[in-house]
Amino acid sequence: MRLSLLMLPKLIKIGNSLENVEEELEKLSLGNKALIVHGKTQTCKIAEKIKRVMGDYKVIEACVEKVSPQTVSTLQKVVKENNIDFCLAVGGGTSIDAAKYTAYESKKPLVVFPTAPSHDGIASPNVSLKGWMKPYSLVATPPIAVLYHLPTLANAPYELVRAGVGDALAKYTASRDLLLALDTHKCEEDASYEDLRAVAYEHFITSAKIVTKEIERFREEGWEDVSSWLGTDSYKTFVSNLFFALFSSGLGMAKINSSVGASGSEHNIAHALQCNNRKHGEKVALASIPMLYLQQSCLNEDKIFGMDWKTIREHLSCLGLPTTVKELSIKDSEMVNAVLKGLQIGKMRKRYTILDFYAEKEKLNESSVYSILKETKLI
Repeated sequence: MRLSLLMLPKLIKIGNSLENVEEELEKLSLGNKALIVHGKTQTCKIAEKIKRVMGDYKVIEACVEKVSPQTVSTLQKVVKENNIDFCLAVGGGTSIDAAKYTAYESKKPLVVFPTAPSHDGIASPNVSLKGWMKPYSLVATPPIAVLYHLPTLANAPYELVRAGVGDALAKYTASRDLLLALDTHKCEEDASYEDLRAVAYEHFITSAKIVTKEIERFREEGWEDVSSWLGTDSYKTFVSNLFFALFSSGLGMAKINSSVGASGSEHNIAHALQCNNRKHGEKVALASIPMLYLQQSCLNEDKIFGMDWKTIREHLSCLGLPTTVKELSIKDSEMVNAVLKGLQIGKMRKRYTILDFYAEKEKLNESSVYSILKETKLI
């Protein structure tokens, strides 16, 4: 079911100065008691700066290190005991997810101040939670507003920016998985086929293409390496457009109240990988290479929405994203098992993907997966 346009997140540009945060919050008329949820170290410092410019607002802070039932329960208690009017998430995945689910359970509005363009869940209703007896993610409600502050985003650690690139480019394979499910009448989503197809093109595929264009610009400009590019006007433009692409993808998920089309076979494989010290975007980026290869070969398509597995591999490599299992610091066998497990995770999520299509026509086993990974140079 589509959300009303009035329920979709607003993107609010607050300019170069954080002083504008208070004014923009006042325009939203949310009340004057806020719970700021943030992470440790750098996001904590940014949250402190925001708190100082919030003037007459009564602010309570909460630092979170993980998203678990206990974390959300504690935050809900803070909301109730202090009569909080709204939640303000400052940070990346952990603080946003914790605040998002807390706001949802407490029936309070949520505003998000992202500190890094590291994933597309900023504006989405989806929450990645650990410890719930449900597979991988839950659906809550999206934030009512997202505050865009380019100086903060451009100063994010590059590894987080790079992860955002991986998440955005994964929309090529995820969207093709969705269209495959629609074309074979194996899509089990509540939204209509027309809405799903429209959102895939309007948000997910467009998101991937925006980032692809930015990578092509980076390569055309001839930078010697990424380190010489960081902090330049070119880099700031890249970060800005990456953020808008990720926001658009999240908006698409909010419209259909689902991550289908943004999270497909590549995400299922990433969920199966146990290298938890690596960023989500790095894992889905690596997994998108063999999945794009499978889509091209199984569906007899030279390109998937204008992209092919060799080109995406080059794009990922030029920005320092892993393109081999060695670069992700895992064993060949771990990647093979992740692909096999990815098929089962897809079934648990009721998401028909290219892995299902391949398994129906060929044998998906250790030998065939190894051959696919060998062909795409992951191993």
